Amino acid sequence: MNRLVPRRTSTPARSSAADLLDELDRLRNLVFEPFGSTEVGDWAPALADLEERDDEFVVNVEVPGFDQEEIQIELDGRRLLVHAERSEERREGTMRASTRTSGHLHHEVLLPAEVDREGIQASLEQGVLSVRLPKAEQSERRTIDIT
Repeated sequence: MNRLVPRRTSTPARSSAADLLDELDRLRNLVFEPFGSTEVGDWAPALADLEERDDEFVVNVEVPGFDQEEIQIELDGRRLLVHAERSEERREGTMRASTRTSGHLHHEVLLPAEVDREGIQASLEQGVLSVRLPKAEQSERRTIDIT
């Protein structure tokens, strides 16, 4: 039986923080390349839920700190796209550390079924965007007699 053994190569010890960041970028590219673009930059994925009810889908997306006019919602077929972007705050000093959400958020979800595009509603309350998408009417199943 063959066993996979990691290949060992001699690499010099990391000499700087820049080398470490380069290695992190390489690992990020290795992980995310199969999913499309590896350019993350200052983009952050949004935290979101998709709930299916009897007559509608409800998508709740966390968009903390974004105003209504900074959020764009699109429906492309069954793909719902939410994009939020705000301009960088002007700072007087040097940023030494930050754990705040970036200035860009993106969420994309494939809805399980077609929706009634005219009935879609969106609201923003306490940093949560709620998009209500009524289900499209389904044609009823019927039995067809053979004559």
